[in-house]
Amino acid sequence: MSSLRNAVNRRVHRERDQLQDRKNRYGLLEKHKDYRLRAQDHNRKKAQLKSLRKKAEDRNEDVSKP
Repeated sequence: MSSLRNAVNRRVHRERDQLQDRKNRYGLLEKHKDYRLRAQDHNRKKAQLKSLRKKAEDRNEDVSKP
């Protein structure tokens, strides 16, 4: 029975639109999908900086030490 229940299409729950008064007063309200895209971009940039730092650390050995 459970496999039959999973085959039925379910209603997609969407986020509500932003109120016009709020948009004019406070600016754009960030939706979850916008937050997710911004967070993915931030994490991608953070990982790239981390790898570049690691690469620079490996390449630039301190030659002043005896």
